[in-house]
Amino acid sequence: SIEISRMAGMYARKRRLELGLTQREVADRAGVSERTVYSFELGERPGIQLDKVLAIYSAIGLALTVEVVDPAGSGRPRTAAEIAEDFLAHLG
Repeated sequence: SIEISRMAGMYARKRRLELGLTQREVADRAGVSERTVYSFELGERPGIQLDKVLAIYSAIGLALTVEVVDPAGSGRPRTAAEIAEDFLAHLG
């Protein structure tokens, strides 16, 4: 969803500022365009590719984690692939 993308971008912006880096420096480290970093930080890229999110996060020392949980008492824990698929669906 847009809210998830916006929050992910806000975390990236906060961390970048803590490190004293410019958007250009993060873009160079992540191998993405400065516009991608700018748009991501503002939550303007709800469909950003996961590899770009991971590259940006890696460039600033952040990581996404996956936790396997039992959704709504289904009796079956979700696999990491299912969680990743849901996450990607929310970004798009």
